[in-house]
Amino acid sequence: MARPVPGGDRSGPGDQARHPGALGPPAPVSRADTGRSIATIIAFGLALGASTVTFPLLALDAGISAPVVGALAAVSGASQLTSRLALPWLLERVPDRALIVSACVAMALSGATLLVSTAFAAFVGAQLLQGLARALFWTSSQTHAVRSPGTPIRRLAQVHSSGHVGSLAGPAAAGALLALSPHLALGLVVAAAVAGMVTGSLLVRRAPYARRPRGTRRSRLWRRRTVALGCWTSFCAGGWRGILDAFVPVVLATAGLSTATIGWLVAVAEGAVVVVAVALARYGREPFGQLVRFGAMAVLAGATVLPAVAGQPVLAGVALAVAGAGAGLAGSVGPAMVNASVHERDQGMAIALTGTYRAAARLATPAVLATAGGLVGVPLAIALTAAGMVAPVLGLGVVSRRPG
Repeated sequence: MARPVPGGDRSGPGDQARHPGALGPPAPVSRADTGRSIATIIAFGLALGASTVTFPLLALDAGISAPVVGALAAVSGASQLTSRLALPWLLERVPDRALIVSACVAMALSGATLLVSTAFAAFVGAQLLQGLARALFWTSSQTHAVRSPGTPIRRLAQVHSSGHVGSLAGPAAAGALLALSPHLALGLVVAAAVAGMVTGSLLVRRAPYARRPRGTRRSRLWRRRTVALGCWTSFCAGGWRGILDAFVPVVLATAGLSTATIGWLVAVAEGAVVVVAVALARYGREPFGQLVRFGAMAVLAGATVLPAVAGQPVLAGVALAVAGAGAGLAGSVGPAMVNASVHERDQGMAIALTGTYRAAARLATPAVLATAGGLVGVPLAIALTAAGMVAPVLGLGVVSRRPG
């Protein structure tokens, strides 16, 4: 007997019967929805990738110091973290399609804010909106994916590979456009986000997750060893993202590289993630323990070496590729590990939990680097921060493949 697909579709590409456990959509509808989902993720990734280069370099050009630029990235992390705390509640009440569209709206407003003004308050507002967009989009796109036919790691790897295709093109395009005009780079952020709004609105409407009966306590998922490892693996991926967003452009610019070169080097890091995610999509069974250890060590090695070779584009590209590959493993395997370890009714909360760890890392990493960089210098601060990110993953070691 076919296994029910939670939140499956019975009523066509634009709507869904609100019955948890409904059978999945017919194959043609599923393929069409997959195509629209990929297009939406690529568009959002393009906007996000462009913003990761445009926002910090535009802030430096506006006279904001490097430590304050790092603090602004921490503002985005704080917004993402606080927004993710509400996601388990939202996932039980709001269709993931609506959350995906809302995320694209927030990203478009983020870029539009800096088109209007480059005052410090505008940068704060843009980072708050960017953090909200990240939280809503990645969690809702993952819950939309895992409720489609297929294994969790393949579906989640598809989400990550699609997102990083956009993130791969975004930094390179933004770096080239910044050399012409900051307004062109910000226009790319807005236009890509609007495109995501359009395609996202066409996704299959999957019903929210079933609400728990009143008075029922939520299980403490983070106490399970496999869930804990998956969450800390996501923390590692989020920590690298914090370094990449807040300090990699600054480190490369300080080393004297041009904006176009910086854009291409950030794209190299994103490209490594795409390659890893595509490879993961081909796995039938997941050797989680080996993958997470390798990913953590790759992030540590790449992040530690980067400041020493920042002035040499080829070596900097190698360091970014190594760290990006490690983050790609961590970002795909962490949520898949947790999703495979819990009951179907807890999958939305589980994915939101890994996202919360990832968001916490994005908040903590720039804040720690901004503080430590002024005390011991940016190179040593990056190495120490990376070591702190990967220590919990390596400390938990290999876990049982059994749930929990």
